[in-house]
Amino acid sequence: MEFACEFEERVAGIKGWLEQLEVSLKKEPVLGPDGQQGALDSAEELERMEVIHKELLQRRESVEGLVQEAQSLSEAGRGSGSEARVGSRLQADHQALLRAARDRLRGCQESQAFGETLQGVWAWLEEIQERLGTVDSTMGTKEQLEQKLETVQDILLLKGEGEVKLNMAMGKGELALRGHGEAGQEVIRSQLQEVEDAWATLLVSAMSCHSRLEWTVSQWGGYLDSATQLRCWMGALEGDVSAPLPPQPGPREKATQLDRLRALRADLEDHQGALSSLEEKARELYKKTGDCGFSHGSRTQLQGQFDELTALVEGRVRRAQAVVLEHQEYLEAVRDLTDWLMSAGEELQHWSDTSGDSASVRKRLSEVRERVECRLREGRERLSRVRRSAASTAEHTAAGGCEAMDRQLGALAQALEQWEGAALRARDGLEGALAQAAAAEEDYGRLTARLEEELKELDGRLRGWSQELVRAEGRSNGEEAVEGWRMAKVGVKGAPLGSRL
Repeated sequence: MEFACEFEERVAGIKGWLEQLEVSLKKEPVLGPDGQQGALDSAEELERMEVIHKELLQRRESVEGLVQEAQSLSEAGRGSGSEARVGSRLQADHQALLRAARDRLRGCQESQAFGETLQGVWAWLEEIQERLGTVDSTMGTKEQLEQKLETVQDILLLKGEGEVKLNMAMGKGELALRGHGEAGQEVIRSQLQEVEDAWATLLVSAMSCHSRLEWTVSQWGGYLDSATQLRCWMGALEGDVSAPLPPQPGPREKATQLDRLRALRADLEDHQGALSSLEEKARELYKKTGDCGFSHGSRTQLQGQFDELTALVEGRVRRAQAVVLEHQEYLEAVRDLTDWLMSAGEELQHWSDTSGDSASVRKRLSEVRERVECRLREGRERLSRVRRSAASTAEHTAAGGCEAMDRQLGALAQALEQWEGAALRARDGLEGALAQAAAAEEDYGRLTARLEEELKELDGRLRGWSQELVRAEGRSNGEEAVEGWRMAKVGVKGAPLGSRL
């Protein structure tokens, strides 16, 4: 009987101990205030489960011994007969509790592994976020931006690693869900969603940062290339137009030179758009990077070089225009003198007419003298204008063109000289014709007066002869008639005018 009482006491003790452990096992793990299981609480829960599991293992021999003892009592007939049944139930409860403790221990281990994995993922994300925060800016030099871009590219290359870490955390979380109730599972799902959202946000931020840095570096490189090309073009253009204009042989070549300079000016005007684009891009890059290469001073320097080149080209165009206009004025002077020579030559033909009386010749001579004097002055003035224009044009004309101008000027001077000689000869011819006409008219007047006097004398004599003839006709005999005829013949022979007549 004493053994039965002792057995029951031992059974009650083990049973109470099992009941306490069962209550302890049914307690949910402690969660942190922010919904996350704290590392310390998880470790305490794991330690508690390990203690319980260890204690159950340690007490398993006692339970098995108690079962054997109950079986011995039953076989010996010293108990109430229920000891074997009680021992078996107690052993079953112990085994069930041991399995529950083992499952709970595995759940704690899985929860701890999930927590550690989650903490590792968060630490990794924080590290990446910190790295990203140091490069999430476009301020700095080009080398600094390129280094930042490499850093962001390295971060983006970690996407695969991040996916692995996230999947690992997801797997640990799925295992940890089995060891928690509905509230714990909700917390774990919330934790997984939070870290997944954080990872997605980090990727979006990294891609956005990469896009901004890549755009800025690309724009920077494009600006430098465009600025270099513009400076090289400006340097080549400046070298082309900075030298003095080479003299050209003729108006066509000078016009071609002017057209080329105008084309350069038009090209320069076209590049004004490229310069304005560079100015706008530099202003935008300065706002984004703060680099002094895009400051107002740098932009003003490039604009100043462009303005100086524009002024130089404009000066060359104006100079070439003046040269072309100067040659055109020379050609106009040559055409004017040539036209004048043709007109003067036609007028000279009219001056060669010496017909007419002295009055008409005298009138024509007066007009010719006036016209010759005027024409001589006009021709010499035009020739002087051609010579002055040729002298100034020759300063900007090549040697071959100057020789052609000299030949042209010599031909014009010779033509004018020939015309002057012809004009003076025409004037002298009119003067000679006038002298001849005057002398002829003077002789004619003198002869006319003499003729009139002799006609008067003849008339008197004729009247006397008439009277003598009348008297002779009055003689009747032959002797008187012969005497009368003799007297009339003597009288006629004695008259000089009558003999001339």
